[in-house]
Amino acid sequence: MLERSVFEPLPGERRWATVILLDGNIGIGGDPVVLLSRVTELLAADGMAVVEVEPPGATSTTMTVRVEDGPPST
Repeated sequence: MLERSVFEPLPGERRWATVILLDGNIGIGGDPVVLLSRVTELLAADGMAVVEVEPPGATSTTMTVRVEDGPPST
């Protein structure tokens, strides 16, 4: 675990297996798109981002999503 700004250079960029964003961290910097773009720069090609998006006290659910850059491959 690192306690640093995700927007600064970090060790092992593009090799992380998992990034976890909890407790409302999806709003870091006020722009979720910028944050998730940065997360993709940290993750390995087969890495996974775990993101909590519900407000405190909400019922938890699980879903799997996939973010792709560019047109779908055929």
